[in-house]
Amino acid sequence: MSARTKLPYNPNPPIYGEPPQLDLPEGVFDGIKCDKYSSKYFDDRETLDYFRGVYQEVREDGKGRVLFPDEEQFLSALDDALLHFDMCRSIVTHEDPDYLKNQRSFFKRLSIATNDLSDLLSEAGDDHVLRLAHAGYRLSAAHDPDSHESALPQLLEQLNQSTEAVRSELKNKKVGRFAELYLLIEQLVELPEQCSGHQCSVSYSDLSETYSGSLHRLVSAVIPLLNLENTAEINDSTIASGIKLIKKQ
Repeated sequence: MSARTKLPYNPNPPIYGEPPQLDLPEGVFDGIKCDKYSSKYFDDRETLDYFRGVYQEVREDGKGRVLFPDEEQFLSALDDALLHFDMCRSIVTHEDPDYLKNQRSFFKRLSIATNDLSDLLSEAGDDHVLRLAHAGYRLSAAHDPDSHESALPQLLEQLNQSTEAVRSELKNKKVGRFAELYLLIEQLVELPEQCSGHQCSVSYSDLSETYSGSLHRLVSAVIPLLNLENTAEINDSTIASGIKLIKKQ
């Protein structure tokens, strides 16, 4: 059989020249959320463009140091910060004045319980295991690595680590007049160090009687999108005081 030399027929020949103009309505793709962002504040293109403009305003500090070298890195970090802000928002705005206190109390007791249980499990001997097994519960984790229940100590350790993380999260939370603002600042204050390793502060000009700084501009730019409580009472001085307070913690 002779070698095949003729190429097969292509029913879909390549397009040459300019592609056809599609008569699509203007803005048909507006409002489509990009999957790589998680917070609701990145839901539409208009807001995303707004944050891109914010990036240009806060990229460098007053000394010319680049705080945010990469735009996409900045947007990703800001998205994560705003997502975390929303997740914690109810902690400082709950109607029950004892809500935060009760949350701390619960996780403190949970921490004590998991630690005590872990200590007790490490002391369990064969006779303890046998007695529990006879009563209907197999506690073979500490003695039989191949047991299907051998994950119990690891699960307890994961629970304990998560509990401590929550307790740390609740530690500095406060319910008060500007609690939401301070929570927001707490999330945003870490962004420069995350993106460039630099920290930034707030400066005040006696001449113009104004506050300045990349972090101050960032907080000021984000606030209008969040519908914070007491927004009308938040000014440059309030933001500056909040930044200084959070950085001292």
